[in-house]
Amino acid sequence: MKFYICYHIILLIITKKFEYERHYFRDHLLRCYEFQFPFCIPNSTNTWEYIYKIPEIDETIHQEMIDNPFETKSDSFYFVGDQLVMQNKAEYDYSE
Repeated sequence: MKFYICYHIILLIITKKFEYERHYFRDHLLRCYEFQFPFCIPNSTNTWEYIYKIPEIDETIHQEMIDNPFETKSDSFYFVGDQLVMQNKAEYDYSE
């Protein structure tokens, strides 16, 4: 079974922005993504969409993720230069 994530963000651009996103189940890191937004006109509002494939997950871990809702989590970190300007945390429920 293949899964995809669609990530849609609206940015008010002041300067170039970076994002790091980590997905994990319990203490197991599933995947880490790094995004660098391209140049945008300063003080403009822009919309970006990223669609990326989630790597294959061991069937045992996959079933544990379904059986244990909200134990699969992600952290997103937004940087301007080297300064962290925002962090988002999310929890996921894959049960049916």
